[in-house]
Parts: sequence; C-alpha cells; structure tokens
Amino acid sequence: MTVKDILKDAILFTNNNHLLALNFFDETSLVQPTEDQTSMLDLYLRCFNFVYKEIASTYFPLLEKEKVEFDENKFLFS
Repeated sequence: MTVKDILKDAILFTNNNHLLALNFFDETSLVQPTEDQTSMLDLYLRCFNFVYKEIASTYFPLLEKEKVEFDENKFLFS
C-alpha cells in the first residue's frame, strides 16, 4: 500500500470526497488544486507522517546504539 492509497482511503473515510473528484493523485492530470484543497491535502499528509513516525518509534524501537568510525570518508559494513 502506498502513501497515495492511504491518503485516498483517509479522504474517503472522513467523507471529503470532493478532494478526490478532481483526481489530484494522478500525475498526468492537468487540474491544479485550489489553495484550500492544497492545505487540506497537506493536513492529511502531515497526519500520515505523524502516525507513521509514532508507529515506527513505538513498535520498532531502536534497541542498540553503536559508535561508527569512518575511514577515508567510507563506512565499512564488515
């Protein structure tokens, strides 16, 4: 599932179908959103990023820390 799919589902779930009517998510579309529509889409994207970061930090916490040394601007994974 892509971010676009999640945003589309969120827009449908919150009953803001008018945001999908102009098909903003299609890269080939020549329709430009208004300022209000752009701010609503930005709000949905900010909410997505907040939830994504919350899930990533809560359910997949960092377990270890390690100092890394670079040799000649290179990091060797071995």
